[in-house]
Amino acid sequence: MSQTPRHLASTPPPALTWVHLVPSDARLGCAGAPDWFKAQCAEYSGCGGEVQVVWGNTDSPLAASHRPLDEKCEAASGGIVSINGRVPEKQLRDAGFTYIRRFAAIPNLRQLRWLVPLDSPKISSAAFSLYTPTRLSAKLKRWVVKLAAHTRLPVWYKDDVTIALPEAPPIERALAKLFPNEHIHLALSSGAPEGALNRKASALVIANDGRLLAFAKLAGSAIARQISANEAAALGALSHLPVPRLLLDAEVDGTHVLAQTPLSGTPAPLELGEPHQKFLRSLQTSRRESAAGVGMVQGLSPRLRNEPALLEVLDAVRPTLETFDVLVTIVHGDFAPWNLRIHKGQVAAFDWEYAQLCGLPLIDEIHYRLQVGMMLENWNVAAAEQAIAEWCAARPMGFDAMQSRAIATVYLLDALARLLGEGYREDHEMIAWHRGLLARIAPRPVAHKGRMVAA
Repeated sequence: MSQTPRHLASTPPPALTWVHLVPSDARLGCAGAPDWFKAQCAEYSGCGGEVQVVWGNTDSPLAASHRPLDEKCEAASGGIVSINGRVPEKQLRDAGFTYIRRFAAIPNLRQLRWLVPLDSPKISSAAFSLYTPTRLSAKLKRWVVKLAAHTRLPVWYKDDVTIALPEAPPIERALAKLFPNEHIHLALSSGAPEGALNRKASALVIANDGRLLAFAKLAGSAIARQISANEAAALGALSHLPVPRLLLDAEVDGTHVLAQTPLSGTPAPLELGEPHQKFLRSLQTSRRESAAGVGMVQGLSPRLRNEPALLEVLDAVRPTLETFDVLVTIVHGDFAPWNLRIHKGQVAAFDWEYAQLCGLPLIDEIHYRLQVGMMLENWNVAAAEQAIAEWCAARPMGFDAMQSRAIATVYLLDALARLLGEGYREDHEMIAWHRGLLARIAPRPVAHKGRMVAA
């Protein structure tokens, strides 16, 4: 087995999100589990002390038998992870485990998205802040589940995970130091759906009374670490804006932990209205430059060096970008309803992983419109093209249709550079969708006197 902590290599599959709460070098002994779960445990097993992973009550180190309790626990001295088991907490404490946490696996263990702590109804309810639904049906489902969590009856979850360790895990200890006067609880999210190359787990830090104290991202893969580092740099540079405050940016037991304060308020309205526009205007600087000279545009060539067709599009749109100036603008990079909060009428944004400090105006607005259209209204490429055409015709910020279309072209090139840079394949639906829209709105590159220009 490799000596490298498992979190350094990749993000664990959803069903193993709990491994962030055991030492990264732990050997995972697996008893009574189905084959798919055993295979995942084997992949993420290290060479340190053994943590017994027990499915149900089968072969539990603490199951009733003729052996004394201390003998049963000897093999599991590094800890126990019980899946759908019912080991009494007193028995675990008597065995020397001082850290005991029980979680509901939502919606189930195999397709896990959230590990919701079952310490109290207040804490369970607060944990659902990990999820910001935008559809009305999803909001209703979350409300029903939160209500059910207050009953203390196990009717709102199918699977549960109990973690018992001799002491609190390194990540929880690191986060607890940020709040010395609080007794903290963690809720975990498995991150984006499996298959997303930027996927990483995250944690919500909750106080005993249900207050949200912090939100932490747990990066293991190279891609996840790269975007976490970018977010840390962005938050450090944007402290004058309504953005989360950086609390921790550190390596903890083989995982890069980026903790930040939660934003106050409630989910922002779906409609892109004046509060959204006011926030976007606050991202504009006082510096004016040629659109072609802005750092975001200048940085596209090296990012697209292995994409000759996209470089031709960049060359074709550059002459238009050279014809007008813009106010250099901070770009959030994923300005979308699920990353926004509203408090006292003011919109604020979190998730600054793809931020650029020297960008073009309107990039975030284009992203918002296309994300809502694609993710919530099921736009095809033709519908997106029509929406972009209507938006350009409306002369946003006073730019004419050609200038607006040039900015939209840069947006699509930037989006494709990010997706391709993260390793998405050509047959991925996101690549196909963005390429299809780019082909419809970008200027056609044609040869003219040895260079590519717009047709």
